Amino acid sequence: MLNGAASADDLLDVDPMMIPTIMALAVIVFVVLRRLRPTKVRPVGLILLPVIVLLFGVAIAVPAAMPWPILHPIDAAVLLADLAVSVGLGVARGNSIRIDSGADGIRYRYTAPTVALWAASIAARFAIGTAGAALGAVPLLTSAAVLGMLGLSLISQNSTLLVRIRRSGAGRAAQISASTGPSWAAR
Repeated sequence: MLNGAASADDLLDVDPMMIPTIMALAVIVFVVLRRLRPTKVRPVGLILLPVIVLLFGVAIAVPAAMPWPILHPIDAAVLLADLAVSVGLGVARGNSIRIDSGADGIRYRYTAPTVALWAASIAARFAIGTAGAALGAVPLLTSAAVLGMLGLSLISQNSTLLVRIRRSGAGRAAQISASTGPSWAAR
C-alpha cells in the first residue's frame, strides 16, 4: 500500500472461504431489490434461481471438503441447525409475500415482514457460522455451505409461495379475469 491507497493486489486478497458468503449476499440483495416491486409469477423462474444457487453451493462446497473431513457431533449440530433455520425462515418468508391477482396475471411482492425475515435469515446464518467456528466445526459447514443453504432457503420460500397461490385459487381467478376482462382486484 503506497501513500495509504490500496493496490489491486490488496483488493484481490480475499480469504477464499469468504467468496461463498459474498456471492450469497449479492444474490440476496438482487432478489430482495427485484421483488420489492410487483413481479409476475413464473413458476419456472421461482424454482430455477434457487436450484442454480443450490448447485453453485454444492460446486463450491464439494472441492472445499476434499479430502473429506472427519465430522464430529458439533458438525452435525451446526448442519442441522443451519438446515432448520434455512428451511424454516424460507417457509416464513414464503408466507409473508403479498400475492395479487389481476387481469394481467398473478403478481407477488415482498412486504416489510419479508424483508425483516431476510435480515433475520442473514443474522441467523452469521450466528450459526460464528458459533460453529468458535465450537470447532469444520469450515465447510461454517462458510462454504452458505450458498447451498441459501438455495435451500429460496426453494422453501418459493415452494411455499407457489403452494399459497395454488390453494388460494389466484391462478384460476387470474385465468378467468384475463378471459372476461378486469377483475375487482385490478380496479
